[in-house]
Amino acid sequence: HQRKADHSKHRLADRHDALVMVDDCHATGFVGPQGRGTPARAGVKVKLKLYTVPGQVMHESTRRIVLQGSDAVAFVADSRRSEAPTTLAYWRNMLANLEANGLDSHTLPIVVQMNKGDLPDACRPEEFAELLGESRAPMEPAVAIRGEGVVETLHTLLQRCFRSLDRT
Repeated sequence: HQRKADHSKHRLADRHDALVMVDDCHATGFVGPQGRGTPARAGVKVKLKLYTVPGQVMHESTRRIVLQGSDAVAFVADSRRSEAPTTLAYWRNMLANLEANGLDSHTLPIVVQMNKGDLPDACRPEEFAELLGESRAPMEPAVAIRGEGVVETLHTLLQRCFRSLDRT
């Protein structure tokens, strides 16, 4: 009796332009120290830590600390035109915090998630890029409350981060 393959994970991966990786540490006959698979046996260790920090002024010191040693940043912005001055202030604050931590915003991978894109006064990506000035960060439109653009933002950020780490 032949078993029918489940391709649902592949369809999900295709939809998000992701990779499906089958790691031998999740199979029978665990490999490597503590059964962590071929990457551990080869001495490769990948850790992904995601931190979120609210934009309010009272979280200023927390934001500065969280940015220490960052390999990449997703700047989640309110894309409404009515919030442009506040968003720009938060953007400038983030740039100042990066600089205070010795990080170069021109080389650090940064992705801007333009949240609330479903609202009537939402900026278009070109307008938003102009608002932020010299940034070369990609703009990812999003409606986070519906989950739209969230995975895409993370995907773009990880791509840029891995490319950056490859160059070092």
